[in-house]
Amino acid sequence: MSKPRVLVLAREPDIYRTPIRARYPELALETCSSYEALGEVLRQFEPTVVLSGKIGAPFPRELLLDNAPSIEWVQCDSAGVDHLRPFSSRVRVTSASGIHDEALADYVVCAMLMFNLHFPAFF
Repeated sequence: MSKPRVLVLAREPDIYRTPIRARYPELALETCSSYEALGEVLRQFEPTVVLSGKIGAPFPRELLLDNAPSIEWVQCDSAGVDHLRPFSSRVRVTSASGIHDEALADYVVCAMLMFNLHFPAFF
């Protein structure tokens, strides 16, 4: 496998670009912040990996999975990947499912304690 060429597709790509650059300064990295520019970026940069956020609707699924032969992997920045169905057998699709598990568990335990100790009555 050749060196990865990573495209960050996000409304605010610098959120991702800065830490990626800091950790992997030699990585071939490009960003795109609009669906309108995506086709041209895909043609010029030919990424192998896409870190994908949803900028809006409709999501350009065909552009990423069907019309960009260089792409081998799409990593979504969210838990859901339904906007990428039907999946391509050529492209691996992964999600950030589980990223908020610990915070959600903390919230649930906190809420249970609040109701058990009658906090709503204090408010």
